[in-house]
Amino acid sequence: MNVTKCGLPHILGRLFLAFVFAFQADFRAGAVLVRKVLVTSEDEIPKDPRKSWSLFLVCNPSWLLPENSARLQNLRQQFDAFGEAIGPDHLAVWFGKPDDPRVGQFCTRFKLLPSRGPHVLVTTTFPDLNTPPGDFLALELGGSGAVQITTVLAKLADQLLVTGLTKQNAGSEQYWRTWVGAIRTGLVGFQNTIRLTVDTKFFKVASTGVS
Repeated sequence: MNVTKCGLPHILGRLFLAFVFAFQADFRAGAVLVRKVLVTSEDEIPKDPRKSWSLFLVCNPSWLLPENSARLQNLRQQFDAFGEAIGPDHLAVWFGKPDDPRVGQFCTRFKLLPSRGPHVLVTTTFPDLNTPPGDFLALELGGSGAVQITTVLAKLADQLLVTGLTKQNAGSEQYWRTWVGAIRTGLVGFQNTIRLTVDTKFFKVASTGVS
């Protein structure tokens, strides 16, 4: 390739597009369901057919500083593994642009305090900002650093595989209790840094340390 002729910006642009396509291609082919998706401010969150949506929400402005970009990239990689653990019928959503206004809007809609973020929000109702929240579970990760959060996501992914979350009927009481059990078992040792909120028609857990 002639670098002088093409120009460095053109080359970097092509590399970025190649990265995006590589990230998404395996999950959009044929009848295979997307397990995880990177959405930009121009993208809509995939809707059907899904049983649940897990959103990684970075509402805390301090995480959006340039010096934290590498940490965010590492978190996204761990969230990818989390997306695999919850199975093909459940979608893990990462917002590709830190300033995507929907991130703050979701935090407001579900009453998630920015200072306690990042948050992992799980809902069995399509996350629509124009309708009231349905059954949901939220993990507040703001009491942990980037390294701790990656550890938390890895442990949670392992525990969700062990508990067989994908075999549960999404939206059932057992589905939500499986989530809570996986969180409490997988996050032992993080009680003082991770907070859990569950709001479903079956039961509720007020924002509290995982124990």
